[in-house]
Amino acid sequence: TGLFMMALALAVHAQEKKWHFNIDGGGYINNGNIDNMSFTQGAGAKRNDSLIELDASYKYTIAQQDGFLNNRELLSNIQLDLWQYDRWSPFIAANDLVNRFKGYDNKLSLLGGVKYRIYFKPGLFDYSVSAAFVYDFVDYYGETDLDNQKARFSLRAKIKQKIGKITDIKHTTFYQPAFDDCRGDYIITSVTKIDNHIWKCLSLGLGFTYEYRSLVPDGTKKQDAHFDVGLSVVF
Repeated sequence: TGLFMMALALAVHAQEKKWHFNIDGGGYINNGNIDNMSFTQGAGAKRNDSLIELDASYKYTIAQQDGFLNNRELLSNIQLDLWQYDRWSPFIAANDLVNRFKGYDNKLSLLGGVKYRIYFKPGLFDYSVSAAFVYDFVDYYGETDLDNQKARFSLRAKIKQKIGKITDIKHTTFYQPAFDDCRGDYIITSVTKIDNHIWKCLSLGLGFTYEYRSLVPDGTKKQDAHFDVGLSVVF
């Protein structure tokens, strides 16, 4: 009873402070450098008010076949937006990726930029574009002559759309060319997510992610894609 009352008090406190938390679990069907079915687990925290939006999350993915590990990834993100409900909104972010099967011992990306809201209606839709400066610090897995540090320009298009009472569609596409070789060195990432709020704090998510890297280490494929299905508990 004491633990329940403590959990309830924390939940009420989080609501008062405009904090929201989520715990996720599901599976991936992969194609590209990884061709298997992987299991994933993640969690996140978000604060949203009239001044800032702070979003932090991680996702851990793992798969084995015939007793051998054939996929393991840890992806962490944190982003801070200022005046996110205004037409113009500056932001900073950091992303960290560990996945040797995609050629990375570690990849840390630091971003800073501004978002422009094209069309917005609370609770219904939000269309925006953004531009940012990105600096990548990369430790590649294995021998390569690729640069371990790279400055990039990032362009992003983002759509959030509510369909009916329980379904949200989110789509984001990034185009990130290198400053010193915009035609030969670029990354394209496209993510589509459909969330179905099936019961109070529980939602069922369907997603598709596609990534293309024009320059990769020898023996690494340029394209990766995965389809995912998962459940998310928000509190």
